[in-house]
Amino acid sequence: MTCCLLLAFGAGGASGSGGLIIWPLFGSTNQILAGLTLLVITVMLIKLGRPARYTMIPMIFVLGTSSWAALIKLKEFYLAENWLLFTIDIVVVITTFMVILEAASVISKFRKTGDSAA
Repeated sequence: MTCCLLLAFGAGGASGSGGLIIWPLFGSTNQILAGLTLLVITVMLIKLGRPARYTMIPMIFVLGTSSWAALIKLKEFYLAENWLLFTIDIVVVITTFMVILEAASVISKFRKTGDSAA
């Protein structure tokens, strides 16, 4: 909550418009969060031995397109020398990549051992 208040009133002044500074990131990060939610559900379904294609196909599409959008915005922020948004976007992209790698590792380990506790 403190970070939100600092952004709203610190970066935007007394008007409280600081939240508008990070608005360009909202679209891609919101969709990345949706894709990561589908990723978690997909991993859970695989571990439960249930069909995962119903969440995996939309997850691949959503994560692919929203990650691509985040990379496009990353380039735009860099070229505009908007270092706040560039830094936030790079953190989002790196974190997304790490979560995807972790999920792939869990799925791979599960498929090798067949153990639901993997």
